[in-house]
Order: sequence, then C-alpha cells, then structure tokens
Amino acid sequence: MFGVVIILGFRSLEREFFEAQKQIDSTLNTLKEERNNLETRVQERTQQLRKINEIGRNVIEILDPDQLFLRASKFIEDEFNFYYTAFYLIDTTGKWAELRYASGEAGKVLRENKHRVDLDGRNIIAKAIRLKTGQIATEVNQIRLENPLLPYTRSQLALPLLIGDTVLGVIDMHSTKDNTFTSQDVDAYQNMANGIATAIENSRLFQEAQQSLAEMRATQRQYLQSAWDSLTIEKPLEYELGENDPSNQNALEIPLSLRDQVIGQIHMANTSEWTPEQKNLVEAIVAQATLALENARLVEESQYTAAQERLTNEIIAKIWSSSNMDNILQTAVRELGRSLEATEVEIEISMDEQDDR
Repeated sequence: MFGVVIILGFRSLEREFFEAQKQIDSTLNTLKEERNNLETRVQERTQQLRKINEIGRNVIEILDPDQLFLRASKFIEDEFNFYYTAFYLIDTTGKWAELRYASGEAGKVLRENKHRVDLDGRNIIAKAIRLKTGQIATEVNQIRLENPLLPYTRSQLALPLLIGDTVLGVIDMHSTKDNTFTSQDVDAYQNMANGIATAIENSRLFQEAQQSLAEMRATQRQYLQSAWDSLTIEKPLEYELGENDPSNQNALEIPLSLRDQVIGQIHMANTSEWTPEQKNLVEAIVAQATLALENARLVEESQYTAAQERLTNEIIAKIWSSSNMDNILQTAVRELGRSLEATEVEIEISMDEQDDR
C-alpha cells in the first residue's frame, strides 16, 4: 500500500513537472518570438532611418526648385515603394496650398489643371498645415472619392514642410498597401520632410540671390553703357595705326568687354593668317587695356566730381559771405556765369499775386 502511494505521488509530481516544463517552454518561445519581432522592427526602423537620411543627403544641395521636387519625389518612391508623391506650397495669400509637383500621370493632370487645396478645408493636407503635424488618412474610400485620379491608394500620409515654426507647404505620400503609415512612423518621416523643407528654403534663397545679382549686373551694364556713351560723345575715342589695305584679308576683331558690357572693339588686319598664339596674345592685351581704360575713366570721373564739389562749396561760401540781398544776387549771378561760361545769367525774384480763396 505504501509503495502504491509513493508511485502515485511520483506520477503526480512528474505530471506537474512536465506541465511546468511546457509552461516554461511556451514562455521561452513567446519571449523568443517577441525578441525576433522586436529585432525585425528595429531592423526595419534602422533601414527606414537610413533611407530617410539618404534622401536628405541627395536633395539638400539641389538649388533648382523644379529639379528638387522631381528628384525628391523619385527618391521617396524608389526607397519606400510609394505609389504617388506630391508637393504643395502655400501661396502668397496664405489661403491656398498650390501643387508644385506631383508624380505619375495623375500628377501630370493635376499640374495641368493647376490643382490647389483650400487651407480651410477638411482634407488631411489642409489639416497638416493648420496643425503643423503629420496626418494619416483613415478613410481610404474617402481618399479615392476625393481624387478619382488615384484609384489604387490604400494609405496616405501628409507631412508639413517645416522651417522652425514656419510651414512652407506639405508633402503628400500615397501607398497601395493598407496601413502603410503608423503613428510611430510620423516622427521619422517628419524628419525627412524637415530636411526637404530646408532644401526648398535654400533653393528659394539661392533663386532670390541670383535674381538680385542679375538685376545688379543689369544696372551695372546700364551704368557702364551710359558712362562710356557720355565720354565718347564729349571726345570720340578712336585711334588707328597703319593704312587700310584691301589686300589684308585676314581680319581679327576683339571686343573690349567690361563686366559683360561691350564698350568698343579692336580691329586688326594682316596679310597672313592669325595663329592661335597671336590671337591669345591680342585677347590678353585687350582685356588688360579694357581694365586700364575703365580705371582711367573712373579717375577722370572722380576728379570731375571732386572739382564740381569744390566749385560748389566755393560759390556757396562766397554767397554766404555777402551781407545783403543785392550782394547775394550779384555774387550768385557772377559766379554761375563764370563757372559755367554762360553768356547770360539772370535771377528774378517775384511773388505772383493770388486771390484769397
């Protein structure tokens, strides 16, 4: 009897041991599965961040806006296998987000139609701008209803293009897979959007600088043209060496170019053909001669300006030294006539009578 009890107790203990072992194995398998899932998620997130950083590096130095949007869209679609990408920028009124670029045939149609989004609207593009946070579309059917040009959209994420606290616009990304975008993805993708926003702002500043530079150069060319026109009207600058021989068929003409403005030219002729070395020599000498001419003109202009200022100050000093009105008028007439070599100078002071009204 005692032996039977021992055997039964041993079997009960054995069953409990096996149950505990099964529970431990199950727990270990669960932990192992969770660890594998965690490792997979970490790898996916690491890969995602690598792609985001790669996109940022590829677009940050692009200074042409059209190329920037095109290449950023292509990088995003290639790296993440997205179906559609679009960029919107807020217009000057602050009431609309205007489509600047959109990929694919749908994007081409939207661009041709000058598509824009009302910022007071209820769609996620307007909401992303108003709230300055990424927005995930939850009603896929509503997305397709709002834009029938994108029938394969299953997921959508709109991210604000932020520079600090300023919103430039939105990047709109679509996927053909369900639940592609999660709340955990928003921060990572937002970093990408911020990098693209910085590239957009750099591009805008560069374009403004180029425009200002072009305007400055145009003003400078106009000034040079006016200055040299005035100078050549006063004293034509033309010098010739040698005789004009029709037999000299090998002519060489080099423009006198100063900061993209042609102020004259040099014409040379010879009986023999000009060698490349001779042409290079002439061009080098002409370039230096042009600079020397401009320097001489600036010196003359400075001297003339200084002389004018000195003369003006002298006349003003003489006028102020006069003690009465007659002397003031006489001094003004005399000095103006002398300095300007005028044949007649007259000053008249009168007050026209006006009827009181």
